[in-house]
Amino acid sequence: MVEVTPAEPGTSYTVCLNRDRQRAETLRLNRDREGAEVSGDPGLLRCAMKVLSIAVFLVSCVPLLDAQQTAAPVGQPQPTVADPASQPPKPEIRPEDRCSIEGRVLSAATGEPLRKAQIQAALMNSRNNASSYATISDAEGHFSITKLEPGQYHISVSRNGYTNTSYGQRKANGPSTPLSLSTGQNVRDVVFRLTPNAVISGRVFDEDGEPMERVNVQVRLYRYFRGERQLMPAGGAMTDDLGEYRIFGLAAGRYFLSATYRSGWFNPAQDRSAPKPEEEGYAPTYYPGTTDSAGAAPIEAAAGTQLRGIDFTLKRTRVVRVRGRVVNTITNRVARNTMVVLRSRGLMGGFGGERGTRLDNRGEFDIRGVAPGAYIITAMWRDGESNYDAHQALDIGSTDVENVSLIITPGVRVNGRVRFEAGTDANPTQVHVTLMSSNAITGNMGSKGGQPKNDGSFTFENVSPDTYNVNVYAPPGLYLKSVRMGGQDALESGLDLSAGAADAIDVLLSPNGGEVEGAVTNSKQQPASGAAVVLIPDSHRDQRQFYKNSATDQNGHFSIKGIAPGNYKLFAWEDIDPGAAEDPEFLKPYENKGQAFSIEEKSRHNAQLELIPAEDTADHKRAGNQ
Repeated sequence: MVEVTPAEPGTSYTVCLNRDRQRAETLRLNRDREGAEVSGDPGLLRCAMKVLSIAVFLVSCVPLLDAQQTAAPVGQPQPTVADPASQPPKPEIRPEDRCSIEGRVLSAATGEPLRKAQIQAALMNSRNNASSYATISDAEGHFSITKLEPGQYHISVSRNGYTNTSYGQRKANGPSTPLSLSTGQNVRDVVFRLTPNAVISGRVFDEDGEPMERVNVQVRLYRYFRGERQLMPAGGAMTDDLGEYRIFGLAAGRYFLSATYRSGWFNPAQDRSAPKPEEEGYAPTYYPGTTDSAGAAPIEAAAGTQLRGIDFTLKRTRVVRVRGRVVNTITNRVARNTMVVLRSRGLMGGFGGERGTRLDNRGEFDIRGVAPGAYIITAMWRDGESNYDAHQALDIGSTDVENVSLIITPGVRVNGRVRFEAGTDANPTQVHVTLMSSNAITGNMGSKGGQPKNDGSFTFENVSPDTYNVNVYAPPGLYLKSVRMGGQDALESGLDLSAGAADAIDVLLSPNGGEVEGAVTNSKQQPASGAAVVLIPDSHRDQRQFYKNSATDQNGHFSIKGIAPGNYKLFAWEDIDPGAAEDPEFLKPYENKGQAFSIEEKSRHNAQLELIPAEDTADHKRAGNQ
C-alpha cells in the first residue's frame, strides 16, 4: 500500500491501495494527530483490466459494493454507486455519539509489532457512499481510529510483505467479521496478526541446459468463478538473462506452475506462399516437467517460506500453424488493424497460453508455433470507441489448421429502463445493469454493463448477437422483481439476441423484499463470529445475483435484506472459499445442513443456524483433491 500525505487539508488524491495496483481509492484527507480521516467520496475502487491486444489494456475503475449488495465475480463487469450529490444528506452525528477502534498490528510468525501497516475501516450497509477511515500503525504496531459514526464496519489491514487481512478473517480470502459499533462505543485491544507472504523462485533452461530469458512463469490456484472450480492466475514473473525468475507476494496455498516461452507471441503478417517446413517450438510446460496440463502437480507454499530451486527445462516439440481469414461485414474491406489472438482454454488456460498476429493485406492470418491443445481464437477490431470481435473454439492436433473463418458483424443496440415500485428514495444511477454472456466460448468477453441515467434509461451499443443473462445490482433493501423484453420474461429465460434487433428491456426493482436475520452458534452453543452466511435460492441457481451473502458480527448476529419472494436455504460455514456455494458439486454434501424457508414480500424470517465447522470443509477439499 501507499502512504499519501496531502499538501494541505481537503486535497483530493487518487492513490494505489496495494502492491499489485488492483485497487485504488479517491480520498479527501483531513490530517490530524489520529492519522488520515477519509470523507467525501471514498468509495473503494476495483480496476477491471481486459487485454485487447499485446500492448493495449483498457482499465475501468468501479466501486466495491457494500456487504448487502451482490458483487460480481472476478473478471466480470462490476457495479458502480451513485454520485453523492444525488443522495439525501446524512443526519448530523453528535461528537459524543461517535466511536473509536484501537489496537495493534503484529507479525503472526514472530509476534513482533509491525510499523507502517495500513488500517482501514469502511462503513457497511448504507445507501449513501460509505464513510471510510484510515490510519497507519506506529513503531509499536499501535493504531487508533477515532470519530467513527455508529454502524457495522469492515476493518482491513495490509503491509508490504504480508497477506492482506480483515477483522475476524482466519485465512487469506476467507470470510471476515463485521465489527458492530453502537452509539459512543470505544473498542480497545483489537489485534491483527499478519501472515508473511511466500516466495517461489527458480530458473528455466532449454534442452541443452542453457538458461532461457523471456520465459513467462505463472502460478495459479483453484478459485470458484461463475459456479465452477477453476485454476485462476495468482501471480507471475518473466525470466531474466540468467534464466532466473522470482514470484513474491503469495499467500499460503497450493499453487500450480507453468512456464511459457514468449518469443514470437506476436507474429507479423506472413507470406503464405512461402514453403511450410516442419516447425519446432517450446510448448508450455507445467511443474514438475510435463507438457500435459493434466499431469501438473501443485506446490505447497507455506506462510513466509522461500521456495527456491523450482526449475523448468523446456524441450522442443512439434508445433503447428493456424491459418485463416477474417471477414469484416461492417467495412466490407480488409481492416489491417484487426488483431487475431489464440488463447488456451481448459485446466491451465489463461495468460500463459496466448499467441497473436495481425491480418495481411488480403485479410488473412497465420499464427505459428502453436502446440497441440484446446484453444479459443478471437478476432478483435476497434473502430473509434467501438470494439468488435468474433470467436471460435479450436481443437488443435499435430497437423496445421487451415481455412479458419472468423466473421466480424455489427452489434445490436439494446435500450432499456429501470423502474422502481413505490416506497423507495433510490436513484436509478445507484443501479448497475449487466448483460452477461451465457455462451461458454465467449464467456465474459461478450458482456456489457453500465449505469442508467437519472431518468432510468440506459443504452448498450454494439452488443454481440448472442444469448445473455440480465444481471441487475441494486442498492441495499431492493430486490429485482422482473426483467422483461417485449413479451418475454428475461429474468427466467435470459435474452436471445442471436437474431439481431431487440425490444427494449424493462427492469423493475421493489423495496418490498423480505428479510432474514438471526444468529449462528457453534457445536458448544456459543455465538460464532465471522461465519459466512449464504442464502441460496431453490431456483435460479445458475444466476449469481439471486445468491446473497452476509457474515456474522462479533456477537454471531447477521441480517440479509432485499430478498425476492421464493424458497431458499440458509447455510453458515466457518470456512468456505468465496463463490464455492455456487458450485453444485461443492454444495451437494451440505444440502441437508441448510435451513429451508420461504420468503414473501415484506415478510421477515428469524433463523438460528448451526455452524458447519471448518473440519467438514477441509474433509471435502481433501476428498476433491483441492
